[in-house]
Formats: sequence, C-alpha cells, structure tokens
Amino acid sequence: MSALTSFAIKTGAAIAMTIAGSKFLHELDHNAVISAAGALSTISGVLFGFVLASVTILSSFDNSKGLIGALKSNGVLKGIIKGLFATGATLIAACTSAMISMFAPNAFSLALDYFTLLLALSYLIISMITFCMNWKDLSAIIGHA
Repeated sequence: MSALTSFAIKTGAAIAMTIAGSKFLHELDHNAVISAAGALSTISGVLFGFVLASVTILSSFDNSKGLIGALKSNGVLKGIIKGLFATGATLIAACTSAMISMFAPNAFSLALDYFTLLLALSYLIISMITFCMNWKDLSAIIGHA
C-alpha cells in the first residue's frame, strides 16, 4: 500500500472519529478550544520530534554487523522506517489541525474550531496506534535477536 493511500485511509478514519466524537462530546467555547489546541499541538510536535530522531538514528547506522545491519540486509528496516514516516505524517496533520482550530472562526453556526480540535485529537490517537504497531514489530524483532 502506498504512503498516500495509507494516509487517505487514516484521514477517513480520523474524520469518522471526529463525527462520532461530535455526537457524544459537548461543544467547547473558543477559549477552551485554544487551551486544548495548544496542548495538542505541543504534544504532537514533541512526538514528531521523537519519531524524526528515531528515523535519523535508525537510518544513520553504517555498521554492516549487528542488529541494524541485519535489518538493513533483510529489508525489514525499510518497512520500519516507512511506518515511522507514516506516524510522523499523522502527527504533523494533528499539529496542523490543532493550530487551525486556534485561529478558526466560529461562522455560519458551525463550530469550525471545535471540529478541527476533534480532528487533531483523532489524528493524535491514530498516530499513537500506528506508533504502537511499529514498536510492536520492532520489539518482536529485537526480542528474537
């Protein structure tokens, strides 16, 4: 599956989670949205930094011996790094959605700030699930090394 298709599926899931969340959660005023969006964008940005550092560390090893060398020679490392890039893409989407919700107007009787905040939360949840799946794969490999 291509990266774009994967991101489109995750975006569809995030939109579905946003719609479901809007049915069960009560709407927030703009000041509460700004506070929550600030926290969500900070968390997403920090987690993106960790994912980017992980990709950098994993791809910078030049040792042909050891675990990283074996993962490179088997082609498994490429899949792990692709999964981390996918996680990074959803974290950037979460951060962007949270920042949009800070500045979104409350026009046309549609709480755009609230819905983009829910979208950011949905992206963050999907990012955490994606990261946990990648970590599970990596820890299964390391456990057998």
